[in-house]
Amino acid sequence: MYDSDDDMDKILHKSMRIGIGVDEDELYDIKGWGKGIRICMIITSFLTIAISLANMIITSSSSTRCIAIYMIAISILFVLYEVAFTSCASQIAINFGFLYNTKFRMVLMCSMGWMCYGFEFYGSIPCFSLIGMGCLHGYVGFIHPQYEIYMKKSHGGNTNINTNTNTNTNANANKYKY
Repeated sequence: MYDSDDDMDKILHKSMRIGIGVDEDELYDIKGWGKGIRICMIITSFLTIAISLANMIITSSSSTRCIAIYMIAISILFVLYEVAFTSCASQIAINFGFLYNTKFRMVLMCSMGWMCYGFEFYGSIPCFSLIGMGCLHGYVGFIHPQYEIYMKKSHGGNTNINTNTNTNTNANANKYKY
């Protein structure tokens, strides 16, 4: 059907560009950043979970325990988002769609890091790693504006996230009207 493997590669590269509007070099950079951020975020989330659990055990303050529970819940959400299991990727996209916005992720991670700084037991470790990850998200979102769209399309495959701002976003909302 195709004359050579090069023709097939051109078609595959063209299909990868559809929807995010970047060339092959930028797509390669975005994929590299995406993979690196994904690995670092999983490590940072597990580190935050471990430090939060340790603070829940050590501290006697109920407010610190509440913050630790919040940190654990958000870190678990980050792990599920980054691992992108197909069974839960669509639910994350529907219920926690704000995770696909790099600016919001940057603000969320920096505020989580600020809250971690108040932990008694090694709180500065997740603090600086979360603030660093937040700044990294801001940097990648700035140098590659199409990074958000790439993440939307790469997480879970068929999560039905609307990446085109010109289409009707309420198409499924009318389905469930009473």
